[in-house]
Order: sequence, then structure tokens, then C-alpha cells
Amino acid sequence: MEVKMADHYNAFISYRHAEADIRVAEAIEKGLEQFHVPGKIRQKTGIKRINRIFRDKDELPLTSDLTAEISNALENSDYLIVICSTNTRESLWVPREIEFFLRNHTRKQILTVLVDGEPTDTIPEVLLSEKKTVKDLYGNEQEIEVPIEPLSCDYRMPPKKAKKEELPRLASSLLGCSYAELMNRRRQYKIRQLSIIFSAMLLVAIGFGAYMFYSRKTIIESRKALVESNEKLLQSQQELLESREKIKENYNTALRNQSRYLANESKRLMDEDLRTTALLIALESMPAEGKSGVVTPEAIKALNEATYAYQTTFGFDMNPIWNYSLPNTIRSFEVSYDGKHLAALDEYGTLVVWDTKKHHEELRLTSESMYWTGYSFTNDSFILWCYDSIAAYDISDFSLRYELHLDHSVHNLIYDYDNKNIILIGMASDPDPFSVKNYMIIKWLDEITGQEIKTKLIDDNNNSCYLNTAKLSPDKKKIAFYASTLDSTDRYYMVYDSETDSITRTDNIGKTSACLGWTPDGNLLAAIYQDDYQMYSFLNETYLKTDHIKISCLDVNTFEPLWSYDFSTNDISQGCRFYNLEASNSILFYCGNRAVTLDEKTGKMLYDHNTNDTIVHVDDNNNDGLPMYITSNGGIIYPSTSTSNNALVQKYNLISSVSSADVCSGIFVLRKNGKDVIQYDLNTTDDSFNKTSGIQPLKALPTSTYVAGDVLLIYQSSIEVPELDVIDIRSNNLLYSISFSLPENTDISFLSSDYDKVYMYYVNNDTIFLRTLNIPTGKYEDKAIAKDLKSFIYPTMNDSIITSYSLSKDDKAYILIYDVTTDTARTIDIPEDLGKPSSSPEYEPLTKTVLYRDDKGSYLLSDSGKAPVIIDFPDDWTANYNFVSGYTEDELAAFNDKAIHVFNSSGTVTASINTPGRSPVGMSFCHTSSDDIILVTYNDGSLYRYSLAGEFIGRTDISVYANAPNNHTYEFDYTDSLLYIHFSYMTDIIDMNGWIEIANIQNVLGYSNEADIFYCYEYNNDSLFTIGCFKRYTTEDLIKKSLGILNGTTLSDDIKSMYGITDN
Repeated sequence: MEVKMADHYNAFISYRHAEADIRVAEAIEKGLEQFHVPGKIRQKTGIKRINRIFRDKDELPLTSDLTAEISNALENSDYLIVICSTNTRESLWVPREIEFFLRNHTRKQILTVLVDGEPTDTIPEVLLSEKKTVKDLYGNEQEIEVPIEPLSCDYRMPPKKAKKEELPRLASSLLGCSYAELMNRRRQYKIRQLSIIFSAMLLVAIGFGAYMFYSRKTIIESRKALVESNEKLLQSQQELLESREKIKENYNTALRNQSRYLANESKRLMDEDLRTTALLIALESMPAEGKSGVVTPEAIKALNEATYAYQTTFGFDMNPIWNYSLPNTIRSFEVSYDGKHLAALDEYGTLVVWDTKKHHEELRLTSESMYWTGYSFTNDSFILWCYDSIAAYDISDFSLRYELHLDHSVHNLIYDYDNKNIILIGMASDPDPFSVKNYMIIKWLDEITGQEIKTKLIDDNNNSCYLNTAKLSPDKKKIAFYASTLDSTDRYYMVYDSETDSITRTDNIGKTSACLGWTPDGNLLAAIYQDDYQMYSFLNETYLKTDHIKISCLDVNTFEPLWSYDFSTNDISQGCRFYNLEASNSILFYCGNRAVTLDEKTGKMLYDHNTNDTIVHVDDNNNDGLPMYITSNGGIIYPSTSTSNNALVQKYNLISSVSSADVCSGIFVLRKNGKDVIQYDLNTTDDSFNKTSGIQPLKALPTSTYVAGDVLLIYQSSIEVPELDVIDIRSNNLLYSISFSLPENTDISFLSSDYDKVYMYYVNNDTIFLRTLNIPTGKYEDKAIAKDLKSFIYPTMNDSIITSYSLSKDDKAYILIYDVTTDTARTIDIPEDLGKPSSSPEYEPLTKTVLYRDDKGSYLLSDSGKAPVIIDFPDDWTANYNFVSGYTEDELAAFNDKAIHVFNSSGTVTASINTPGRSPVGMSFCHTSSDDIILVTYNDGSLYRYSLAGEFIGRTDISVYANAPNNHTYEFDYTDSLLYIHFSYMTDIIDMNGWIEIANIQNVLGYSNEADIFYCYEYNNDSLFTIGCFKRYTTEDLIKKSLGILNGTTLSDDIKSMYGITDN
């Protein structure tokens, strides 16, 4: 048969698909196809080039035969090149390809290439011997195996050397010439090439010499032009560098803006409780790993918030921990009975099951395979059904157990937990093609195998019916139905008894059933709307009225009412339901915004609860017989039985517009028209909280705390014997606890620390006492520093200085200034023309003066004998203000609710600032790269920056408690450009480059800037306070923490598209 050119190959390369073999095979294929055939060889052989080498790039399956393509290529190749290595003999396909090639070729057409090892160890055995026919002594012909050692190309040498020396061996065989001839022709070709190049270079040199000889003047002029050109080039390069810097600046600005945008989006998503998406977007606001970029304070704040960094337990906190997303609006969701799995179905038929602990997808089905309309978890399976099919997956690994196609429709599925059976409820058509009659069908299947156990076909008195609701009785022997005729003229309840195989039904109830249920003792519960129309909301139209529902408990055999209750609601229902409160032997029914609890025996109303919002879920998760309600606005509501029977209390708020919810190992919520199921949990905290060893939980918050170097001091005065706990911050261990008794009705204040000592003071019996604690020994001593005081105003502290107004028993007024570190005291006599101070005097260390206030004005007093300096405050300025000092004698300030005044040591007011309609709660001077500025925090959670001249610079929103107390203190870390604002068990961290709050830490007891550790407490459910600490998170720490929480979860493609995020 004639071989077409399209099917002809110069060689076929056979090799094992291992890394080294692939590398050599690729090099040989490329080298042969690019091999230059010398002209003499072309004339002799007629082969212009080697242009067709076949190399199969795909590994064939072990069980497959040679494909038609490979078989054709082997049959139509001139040569077979076998790549031989220590991997070759493990290959099943190389021997097959050799065997197939030898069917219509000779062994001389097989070439071998050594990659590694020795020839006897690597060359396929079929090529190491050949059969020969010989005659024995008697002249008989015999066929024997004769060992041979084929000539191989050696590719064990470096690649360049192999290409130069060994590749031509292969080429010579393919070209039909000897290796020596080919190498000689190649050398001749290179010599001719070099000769041509040398001749050309010689001609160029001669021409250039002539040119240089005859054009010297032109060269000089050219040199001048070149110098001018170089100068212009340098100028252009400078402009290019400036342009590049501008481009880089614009690029970084764009990166910063993108980071801020994504960080703000992360905050918005956190506000919508979409924590997982918020965390993923927060990570995207950071520079990608291994790439340059900018880190914005907004991005750091987003990571802090989304990771719940520094968050500790405080009572009962309800926070979102995960959101499970689908591409489209979610129609429904269900949580397995053990809370370990979540399934959700969207409006386009995508169904996903997740592990609720690891948050990984376990199963994803799309409408391309089957449009499932219903699903349910059982003990061991996940069941799905659609119109005429059912499938079951093993819940342990979500492998498919079975899929059944039925000859009837499926309307409902009930699971029998006692017998582990699936009960299908559906409709079957009459076999008569001319009949429109329907039959109700009940089918029992084995949960594990899907094997049919029993089928019941119900002919409902020759009436075609439509099945609406089905409920299994507590004893699993009866099934109650609400059904209607196809034209809805008849509506009725039916009960099928599987023990007697009998059906009972009510007469036409004539009304719409709201829901069905069972009492624990097996009576039927029915709720029937008493009106023809109910409240509804559609698009922009809402139909409002009062809906009336009759609740009845019916004898299951006679359908006679055992008791009834008239129920009404004035809110649109998102579903009605009976709920058995077994602990209180009662039945709860809810619809709209109202729920009633009825005695299951008598129907007596026990509780009547109005939640003022639509109820979407009821649960008794703690089995105390009292319901927990979840409402559409996200409220979690409990009865307040201590107040009254019908009183309610709302403890938590979930996301608003809740359409459905479930409670099982957490709370799962679906928002109206939402694409996410949100999982909430109690007491979601930062698991990096490191509890302090050796200290017992506290029964009350500490009276005061103080950080002194590497120790934290906790003073408790509320216990029977006041106690001081000393904690080593570095090891987070309790060093010791000591009794810290004080005189009755006396409290102590921390003042300062000095190496291994901590100074405190207290006042008792007209005497100021200094208490000094020796930290290493735990011993302390008291010393009276001012005695026999007739009256005084409570002392003030400024670092290590105690300042106190005192009136001695001889009526001499003076100010005591005591330095605890030097154990020295001095006094300032108060001039007689000054009145009694209106507030405590305050010491100013830079000017070594005391701020003194009376009803007439404010003064700076010194002990140098100088006259008091009158501060030039406005006439209407009140003496009730706070005082702060800065870094120079000109940086003194006072503030109250109305204004801030900056003044100097001469008493001159240099700037006045009116407060912006809110009260300052803290103030400080601050260094910046350009100048000192003034910082003021206000009680609405704002931090204002002013110049020393009083000009407004900017505002930062910070976190504060409602009605923030007037005790803000400032701690500056100028190395890392961070500001710590401390107040009332809370610390805000401010990035001073962008003036953005990057973290808010609550329940704070103290911060050690030396160890960079925050000490906090958590408030447990047993009303105890546990002490522990956090190391301050770096940006790298937050990224690592985020990745750990996400555990491999990534953004979906549609979210990436929404935010313009790419993988590049």
C-alpha cells in the first residue's frame, strides 16, 4: 500500500514518561527536526532535512491497547529510537511499541539512546538478543537466541556535548550516511562559514580604514554631535526616571485606593454578618504573597475585625463564624441532626453540602445532572428527590449509595428514625390512559439499600386528590395528611394506620389548613384558617388584616375535637408550626408575630407571646420547656418568666430580613433573597487568648491594675481580705498573691514604678501614706509623707510626683510636692490673696510649677519665690477643667465641655478651640514628622487633630463605650508610629501614618509596651473573670491567622469578578 506523505515519519521516539526520559526525548526530537543537513549529503541522499519525528506526549492507561494514531505512526516510521534508562524496563508500552515496529521493520532500523545506567541494565531485553537459524552436527536447522550488544548513542554526558557528538549519530542513520562522513561534511561547512565571515570582516575593515582615512574631519564633527546627543540622552534619561517615579507613585496610589476600597468592603460585609467573604476580601486588600505592594491601616483593621483578633468572651456574645455561599438566591437549607452538615439549594438547582466544622464542601450537584427539588438528612444518609426520582448518599463520605427512578411522583419524604426507613409520599396516575384520576401512594424504602419494603396505594373514594402535607405520628404507626381535590372544592384530613392498613378521613373542612401536628400521646393537631383570604405581601403590595386560626386537638380515630383554641395574628406569616415543649407537657403554635403555649391535655393557654415581629423559627434547645424565638429582624427572644408569664426579652441580634433559621450546634440563618447561609455561634473568641497560670478566676473585676516593667499588678478590694496579685508578663505566670489590707473605707492608687519597686499612695486620718512594694520579695512598707492635715483636697499624680493641697492645724495653706523616686518633699506656700482651691492642684514637671485654681482664676505657682503667674483665660472660663502638659514650656492646655485653651508658662493663651458640640474625654500633645500637634478625643468616638495654633487638621473615628468616661490616657510608640488610647477596660490602636484605628481591644487590664502584650479578661457563663493575655499581632501574624481560619477556602469566581480581583 502506498504511504501518504502526511503519514510518513523519519523516526518514532519510544520512551517511558519519566522526567529524565522526557527531557532527553524532547531534546532529540527538537535536535533532529532542526538538524542542518550538509549540501553534499543532500545531493547524495536526496534528503533535504529531517522534518517529521513522532513523539507521543501522553501516557497511555495501563489497560489500554496502542491507539490507532500510534500504531499508524509506528508502521510508517523509517526508524524507531528507543530512549533507554533505568525507568525503561518498568514501562509496559516500550516493549509493545518495539514488538509492533518489528512486524514490518528490521532490527537495524532500531536505534537506542542511553540516558543513565549501563546498556545491559537499561536496554529492553528484546533488543539484547536475536534469533538465528544454525545447523547442528547432523545438518538439522535449529533456531537459537544469540546475545547482541546494540550500538547506542550515549546521552549520559552533558546536554551540549551530547548534541554535538551523539545527535549526529542518530542523524546519520536517518539520513543514510556514515557518521564519519556526516561529521566531515559538517566540519567543512563550518570552515566555509568561517571563511566567508572572515572575508566579510576583512572587507569591512578595509572599507572602514578607508573611510577613517578620508573622513577624519567628519569624525571630529560627529564626535561633537555625539557629545551633544549624549547630553540630550542624559536629559531624556533623567526625564524618564522622573516619569518612572511618577508612574510608580501613581501605581502605589492606585494600590492604596484599591486596598482601602477592599478593606471598606470587608467592613460592609462584616456588618452584614458575611464573615467568611469579609475575611477573604480583607486578605485581598493586602499585597499578594511574593509581590510588592502597600499595606494600608484600613486593611489591617479589616483583618483584625474579620479574624476576631483580641476578642474574649463576655457573657453571651453571638457572632457570625461562617457564611456558606451559592451562586444564586437560596431557596432552602437544612442542617443535619448532629449539626455537622449543612445542605442548601439555590433557585437554579445548584445543591451543596458543607461540613459545618471544617467548612469544606462535601457534595456539589448542579441542575445539569438532575434538578432536585427536595432533600433531607437521616441518621446515616443524605436523601434527595425530585418529581419521579430519589437518590441517597452515604453521610460519612458522600458517596452515592443508590439512585432510583420511580413510576410515581414524590411530594414529600418522611424519615422513620426508629426503623431507619424512608417513607415516600406521592401521587400515582390511573393506569387507564383515559382517566384523570390520581391515587395517593405511600412507599417504604430501606434507608441504606433503597430496597422497597412496602407500598400502599390509596384510592380515596374515587376522588382525584392533591396532597399538601404529611406528618408521621410519634409511635411511627400512623401518617396524617392534609389533602384536597384537584379543584380544591373538598379539603380534608386523612390518617393512614399502618398496623390496621386502614384509612380514616374527615368530612370536608371547607377551609385552608395552616399546619398539622401530633401530640406526644398520639392525638392529631390541626390549625385551620377561619378566613377565606390571609395577609400577604407581593412586590410593593401588602394586604393587612387580622388572620384568625382555629387550633384543635382531634381524636385520631373519630376526629372529634378534644379541645380547641381561637388564635389570631396581625402580622404576615413566614410559616406556621406546632412545636412540642416536652419538658412542660405543652404544645406551642406560632404564626406571624404571635405564639401561644397550650397545655397538651386541656388546651389551656399557658403563655401568649407577641414578639412584635414575624417569627421564623422556634426552638427549645436547652430543653427547659420554654421556647426561644428567632424573628425576621434577627432577634433572638426568650420568655422573661420572672417578670410575667407573657413578657419577653430580646438578647441578641442576628442579621435582619431573616427568611428561615435553624438551631443545631449553633444558629443557621438565611436572609430573604440571600445567597448565603450564615452560621452563628455563642462566645466566638480569639483562640490565641493565653490564660494566666496560677491565678484563680476572679469573682469581680479588679479594683485597679498597673503594669510595672515586666509585671502586672492586680488589686482586689471587693473580696473579704483585699489582695494584690503579681503576674510575670513574660512567662504569663502568677508570681505571688499577698494580703493587701488597708484601713476601712480607704482605697489605694498606683503611682509609678522604679526598677524593682512600685509606688502607691492612700489617705487616712488626715495623713497621706506612701506604700512601696518590693517586687522581687513581695514585701511592702508604708510611710507617712504628710501628717496632721486639718483639711486637704485629694492628691493628684503626675508620673512619680504627688501633689496635694494641705491646710495645717495652724491654718497654714501650702502645696506638698513629693517625689517618690528620690524620697524628697518640698512645699509651696499659697499667697494669702488666693482663695481655697476649687479643684486639686496639678504639678507640671517641665516648668516645675503647679497649676492652682480658685473661684477667681487660674495660676502657675513655683517654689522660687516668684509671684503667681495668672493664666489669661477668658472671663467666662470656668475653673472646672482638665489640664495637660506637652513636650515644651509652651505646650500647656486646659479643656472642658465648651472649649480648649493652649497657653505657655507665661500664662499667655496662644490658641483657643471651640469644641464641636461634644465633650472632650481626653487630650494630649503629640510629635509628628513636621510639628507637634494636639489630640483630643470626644465622647462620640472621634479623635480630632489640631495644630498648636488651634487649626483643625483632621478627624479619626475610634471605638468607645457609650457615654465614654473622662479618663482617656495616651501612649505613643513613635518607632512603629502607633498610638494607644486607654480607657475603662478598652484600648484603641491608631496608625499615626494614616490616622486610622487599626484595632479595638476590649476587656483590657493593662498593656506592656516592653513585652508588647495586652492583658485582658474574659467573663464566663459562671460569672467569673479569667485573666489572660494576647501578644500584639503584626501584619504577618494577621495574615497567617486569616489563612488558618479559612483553611483553604478561596473566593468564588463570581465574587472575584464583582471586585475586579484577578489571580495574576
